[in-house]
Amino acid sequence: MDNKQLIFTLESNGKTLEIGKGKPYRLLEVEGIESSDFEVTTSDNATYDGSSVVGSRIQERVISSTAEYTALDGQEELRRQELISFFNPRHPVKLSVDYCGVKRWINANIRSFKDGRKNIYEPLSFLVVLLAPNPFFRGEDFHENMAGKFPLLTSNFAIPKTSGVAFSMRIFKQETTFTNKGHNSCGLILTFAANRGIVVNPKFMNLTTGEYIRILVTMQLGDILTVNTNRGKTRIELNGVNISNKKDRASRYFMINQGTVVLKYDADDGYTNLDVWLKWSQEFLGV
Repeated sequence: MDNKQLIFTLESNGKTLEIGKGKPYRLLEVEGIESSDFEVTTSDNATYDGSSVVGSRIQERVISSTAEYTALDGQEELRRQELISFFNPRHPVKLSVDYCGVKRWINANIRSFKDGRKNIYEPLSFLVVLLAPNPFFRGEDFHENMAGKFPLLTSNFAIPKTSGVAFSMRIFKQETTFTNKGHNSCGLILTFAANRGIVVNPKFMNLTTGEYIRILVTMQLGDILTVNTNRGKTRIELNGVNISNKKDRASRYFMINQGTVVLKYDADDGYTNLDVWLKWSQEFLGV
C-alpha cells in the first residue's frame, strides 16, 4: 500500500484549511518541518586548544510552504479572499502534519502570507510562513485514570434474587509505568478528583528520579485539583482558582524525561477517595 503523502491541516479562528494530496490545495514546496535550528554555546579554553561546550538551545521554528489551488472551477478570486481572511496574523494557528502516516502537530503564528502569482492569469498559488515559538511538534494526546474501573460482567448474565452482583471493580493502582518515546522531556497535566470523600495533601511522585509535587490542601468531596507541569504553564488550581502558593516548597513541577519512568500518586489521608487523571503529549524535533 502506497502511503507516500504529505498533508497539512491548518486550524485558525474556527476555520480549517487542508493542503496536500487529494485536497483543493496542492503542496509545492515545504521547509522547516524536519528540524529547527540549534544554537551551541561554547567558551574558549585558557590553557589548551579549542573550546568547551557550555550548553545548547533549540531555537524557534520557522515553517514555510508554497501551495497551489488545483480546482478548475473559476473560483480563484473567491478562494484568494478566503485565504487573506484565513491567514490573519491576529489569530494563532494549529498546524497538523501527516507525513506518510506519521501525525504530529504544532502551535504557531502567521509570519507572512503572499500571493504567489506574477499576474492574475496564472493559477492561484500562495506562500505562507509560520513561526512556532515552541519548536517541538507534539504527538497524540494521552489520557489515563490511575484509579479507574474495569468491568466484571459480560453479556448473557443473570442476577440471583437472593444476592447482589458487582458490575465493576475499582482499581486503586497508585503506580503506573510511563514511556516517553519523544525527543524531549515533557510535562503533565494532573487532575485530582475527590470523588469519594475528603483528601488531605495529595502528592504525585516520579519514583524513577525521586522528584515529587505535593499540594498542601484539604480537598472536600467533589473538589477538582489540577496541576500543570508544562514549561511556561506551571500552575495549580482548585475548582478553577489559582492556589499555586499551596505547593509544598520542597517539591517541584517536574518533567518526564525520555525513556521509561514509574509514577505514583498518594495523599497524607484519603488517597482511596481520589480519581487521578494524567494528560500528556510527547514532544518531537520534527516530523
